[in-house]
Amino acid sequence: MTNKKKITLQDVAKQSGVSISTVSMIVNQKSDVTFSAETIKKVMDAVKTTGYIIKQSSSAQHQKKDSEKLSKIIAVFCPNVTNPYYSTIVQSIEHTAHLCDYRVFNFNTFRDPSLEKEMIKDVLEMNVSGIIFAMMPSAPEFVEQIGDSVPVVVIGDKDSTIQLDTIETSNYIAGVLIAEHLLELGHRHAAFISTTLERPNTMRTRRLQGIQDTFKKVSPECTVSVYEKKIIPTYERQNIFLEHSIGFELCDQCLHSPEAERITALIGVNDVIAYGVADAALKAGYEIPKDFSVCGFDNNFPSRLISVSLTTIEHYMQEKGSEAFQMLYKKIGKDRSSSDNAERITRIEYQPKLIVRDSTNRAPIRK
Repeated sequence: MTNKKKITLQDVAKQSGVSISTVSMIVNQKSDVTFSAETIKKVMDAVKTTGYIIKQSSSAQHQKKDSEKLSKIIAVFCPNVTNPYYSTIVQSIEHTAHLCDYRVFNFNTFRDPSLEKEMIKDVLEMNVSGIIFAMMPSAPEFVEQIGDSVPVVVIGDKDSTIQLDTIETSNYIAGVLIAEHLLELGHRHAAFISTTLERPNTMRTRRLQGIQDTFKKVSPECTVSVYEKKIIPTYERQNIFLEHSIGFELCDQCLHSPEAERITALIGVNDVIAYGVADAALKAGYEIPKDFSVCGFDNNFPSRLISVSLTTIEHYMQEKGSEAFQMLYKKIGKDRSSSDNAERITRIEYQPKLIVRDSTNRAPIRK
């Protein structure tokens, strides 16, 4: 006598080619999530083929009818929610969506292209009404393809070439504004401190380019020293306080380098990096802005605190989050296959604005 192997959800998932979580929600008739009729058929056929026993019976016809309706769920993708820039955008999207009786599911990609693709596939199986990217996608070509079947809005950089509806800000101009401010204060040598500077991180690279170009226009003797630490997705996922610690680490390197003798301004690629930069300078015994001016980008809430008072660039996080959902909402339910909808791309631009606070001042005279 042989023991018959017990059929599990994993067996059904393998047979149907979808995730275990998708199988579980379908066979257990999860009330708050809907799936396409095609996905349900795959799962139910796999249930029949494998002989899996569903403990709770239901009307398959009723389930199919519900699945054909668009869910009132929006998927939002962002690298993480530890940076206030992204958490502010996500909450703004969620608030605006709530006013229209939609709910938001947030997915953290940690800038991992493979993980991003897997999450997108799972989201499409859920039959969501639309997708918002709070950053430039790590796999832009793949995201452009799914834009033909589901509404997609991207919050990104003005100079990106992605062929999707976007809410954008020129990060190049943001870099120019920071550089002009420092140059007006007499700074001629600065350090730019950042995480990975390569595609698809156009937000970071364009900020740096704006700073470098502006410094060069004043004098070829002006310098912008770049301190960069490349980050892999696994490391970002494991370290909640990643950006602050990198700002601290790279600033410490800068302060102990020969260049420190002439550098008078420290620029973080974003506000959180700048917080780490400022903490490193203070711990080393320097005063801000007497010894070093410090500035960042984004205008996160902590930057406004009196104890921080960081000079930065306003990036209108709340406004962009709300606008992104409104743009998406207008496209929900429209025929994506029609030539009119397929060829039209909407771009809304927010102009960056310099916010001057106590962390920047006249450049000190180095002995």
